[in-house]
Amino acid sequence: MIIKFLFLIPIFFTTSTTTTSTTSRGVQVEVQELVINKIYRSSTNDTLEYIFYFNMTELNLMSEDSLISQNKPLSQDAITSLKITATVEEEMSSPVMFSIRYNYITTSWNLPYSTSPGSNTYEKWLCPLQHEDATREVQISVSTTSILPRTFSLLLEKVENFLVPLNTKTYVDYVSSSAPVFYYIDVADPMDSDKTNILEVKVNSNDDICAVVSVQPFQCPLFEEFGGLNSRPNVTWQTMLKSSAFMINKKDYKAGFFLVLKVIEEEGTCKNLKHIGTNQDPTLAKRLRKSFSFMVTNNISRRQIHNEVIATAALFLGMAFLVCVITLAFRVYRGRGTGERSEIKNFVKQTDVEWINTDSGEREDFPTQHFDADGEEVDSKRNTEANGNAKFVSELAVKTLDKIPMKKAKSMFQSSDMYVWLVLVMGVFYSIPALQLVLNYQEETEETGNQDLCYYNFQCSIPFGTLTDFNHFFSNIGYVGFGVIFLILTKYKSWRYHLQDGCDFVAGQKVNKGIPHHFGIFYAMGFALIFEGILSACYHVCPTQENFQFDTTFMYVMAMIMFVKIFQFRHPDLTANAYKLFFVVAMIMFLEVIGIFFGNDFFWFIALSGYGIGIVMVSFIFYFSHAIDEQDNVKRNIWKLNLKSVFRAFRLVWDAMICKNTKPWKDNFLSSKLILILILQAFNVGFLLWGAIVRPGISSYLLYIFVANLMIYTIFYGSMKIHHKEKITIPPMIYATLAMCFWMPGLYFFSNPPNSFDGTPAQSRNFNKECDILDFYDYHDIWHFLSAAGMFFCFMLLLTLDEGLADVETQSILIF
Repeated sequence: MIIKFLFLIPIFFTTSTTTTSTTSRGVQVEVQELVINKIYRSSTNDTLEYIFYFNMTELNLMSEDSLISQNKPLSQDAITSLKITATVEEEMSSPVMFSIRYNYITTSWNLPYSTSPGSNTYEKWLCPLQHEDATREVQISVSTTSILPRTFSLLLEKVENFLVPLNTKTYVDYVSSSAPVFYYIDVADPMDSDKTNILEVKVNSNDDICAVVSVQPFQCPLFEEFGGLNSRPNVTWQTMLKSSAFMINKKDYKAGFFLVLKVIEEEGTCKNLKHIGTNQDPTLAKRLRKSFSFMVTNNISRRQIHNEVIATAALFLGMAFLVCVITLAFRVYRGRGTGERSEIKNFVKQTDVEWINTDSGEREDFPTQHFDADGEEVDSKRNTEANGNAKFVSELAVKTLDKIPMKKAKSMFQSSDMYVWLVLVMGVFYSIPALQLVLNYQEETEETGNQDLCYYNFQCSIPFGTLTDFNHFFSNIGYVGFGVIFLILTKYKSWRYHLQDGCDFVAGQKVNKGIPHHFGIFYAMGFALIFEGILSACYHVCPTQENFQFDTTFMYVMAMIMFVKIFQFRHPDLTANAYKLFFVVAMIMFLEVIGIFFGNDFFWFIALSGYGIGIVMVSFIFYFSHAIDEQDNVKRNIWKLNLKSVFRAFRLVWDAMICKNTKPWKDNFLSSKLILILILQAFNVGFLLWGAIVRPGISSYLLYIFVANLMIYTIFYGSMKIHHKEKITIPPMIYATLAMCFWMPGLYFFSNPPNSFDGTPAQSRNFNKECDILDFYDYHDIWHFLSAAGMFFCFMLLLTLDEGLADVETQSILIF
């Protein structure tokens, strides 16, 4: 009612400082003039209302257009503002209502303050924007519905240091929910006359109290209430506890901007325990005050971003060229050495080689010594003794070494080339919806200004183009680049291998030599590394707990196929078919999604039960991996990843428990395999108990499991090679050293992330860190670079690990 009356009394403001009139409803209205720095105290009730007025002619105001054309920093008093402090003294059921009208905008509030029931004071800062057709008069109305008198007071003050230039640290004391503050930030800089640089707005506080910080354009009205920030165009806001940071494009705020600070008391917004509820002691509201410090600085220019991108791309191209040159140099050197000594080596080997007729499978045996995986001497003539246990790789590579293409095609495709196609299909159909989802998040962030949607490292989040966090997006180039390099090197080795056909000629006959290779899995590893980079980039468009799986899925895939590849080295025909393995991957991803959204007790029971069954099955496959039988003079593997093996495992356990048949356990016993199984089980049981007790994040939990098992198996494989004195060439030793050099510091940076999904966005910002490298990359970017290089050199280690056996007959290479 009083707001309508404001438009009817402009004459009072030109005739006297105090005027009284009565409305048609019988309400007496008293009009008075406010003076700066003078407290006015009075009482109001349902029959007496007040209108106060003052003129802002004493203040320095500027229009938006004049500020846009300003290229030099403004003086400290170029723009000023006023603060109105309203107070009520008594606690009653009926509040006192205050309304301010200025520049055609009306703002209202009640005291006691509605969002802070214990607060009887409210401070309102006036927007200093000057409209050409607007008056500088400000009108304040005070009314209440209370029958009893309500005492109130008003104080008009000038705001000190309202204009803040760039690179100036400012301290703000005693901000509360009923006393929000805002400052004008002057973005003019002679060194950036076009106003295209990126600005960093950094806000800190020592008080662990929830607040909202917003960057708003030089427009009126300002929105200070937490619930109204989403409705303003070009407004960006964050919740904060101790740290908040914005990276903003200066071109979006050429007239400067307002930095608005306000304390929030709603429970759960920042998971802050200092919540003031309606049933709590009202005096607590007076103590819920927060101090701030803030500074706005020039962060980085467009030209600097271009330079960083070019330098990073050049670095990876240089590394790619260097790796390719070193690899080719070793190949040429080894090829020359082999050619010069080939006649001598063939002459020496004629005394102890086993002659093989690849068409009939017949062999002529010569006395030679062989040792099994435990180091005991075995006679090659007893390799196929009655117990049906293979000792040498050639016995588990019947299909792989089959020279008849029609017989070989299906088994080779399912255990090798199919891995490539399934990785490609999975990568394409996983990346498309992932990209759609994160781009939708990005668009929502831009439309609402809500930067609580994504868990960025806001202190090192460089916007470029349409991306808010371009540097973390671009730093994934390492995965893509190294993946392409590995594909090229794999193609080169595959060409060399097939050129020699994996054989050598001795006395006019072909003799299989070296480890039988399936290059399909190597190609799959390269494509998986590329898709890891693509999906990690998608994740960093808007990182959240829900889409963290995009960053980890192909880590699972790489770990699993590397594990399979190491197993395939000595068990070529026993490799799991690709469609079976990727069915397991699909089930794991399904469980991961369920765990993210419904990580309750029932989920963990199902997931850990499946994990336990998987541990048992892998142990059985390892224990019986060298068991074979012979049908129609063809040796076949007994154990494979299928349901038949599951039932066979249950039968073997049952027979052993009732002491009916323990012979298969005795026949397949190898101390080396038993050691591997016990180590794997110990680690996996530990992970199982950790998951049951701690309930960690499901994505990280799965990643740790796969990486730990891969590391154990890789170390076991290398240890067995050393134990059996197999030749290890220089390249794998170099790659292993380089992998360690990149992984060790990489794990340090990974364990110190600049954000955290364990709490709210405000809590995550407490972990944010500045850009450490070239003012463009942070710890997580360094992790991207180091892990990409570390993964690549691990791939190269596997690609070259058994090159020392290239001149050793396949039937003499042991299984372990």
